[in-house]
Amino acid sequence: TDGASIITLASGAGLSKALLARRCHSCISELRVYPSVSQTLKRLRQRGHKLGIVTSLSGDVATAMLRALAFTEYFDTVIHPGCCRSRKATGIPLRRALDQMGVIEPLHAVYVGDREDDALCARNAGVEFCWASYGYGHRPKGQFHVVKEFREVVDL
Repeated sequence: TDGASIITLASGAGLSKALLARRCHSCISELRVYPSVSQTLKRLRQRGHKLGIVTSLSGDVATAMLRALAFTEYFDTVIHPGCCRSRKATGIPLRRALDQMGVIEPLHAVYVGDREDDALCARNAGVEFCWASYGYGHRPKGQFHVVKEFREVVDL
């Protein structure tokens, strides 16, 4: 996949965003998450951390996924193209998420991602980046924290 997003892969296979969304909804009950995600989200919330999502997925797919996994209670905001038209790499969607969570100083935030767009998003928003090396993207350029498993974000 060479680090391509699911939307890019679907488009290359001739699937429109609408058809991709319908197919995602039809198999959403089969979702599996990386090990320790549920426990890690719970620990982060217990420690009082505010959590948000900035995604390139459509809002209806992202929300349906969070509901299917019973993760909605962990996140204070979900920013997607339907509520922020700016591309992720500009940093604007991340700034919007921080604003909605009441985070005034971006230096107190960490953005975890697995793609170059995620690293650019964090950099352009003035936020520390952490590369999720277990994801599907290639290592971005620059200096940043690296986690091999999601549970490691607790120590950031």
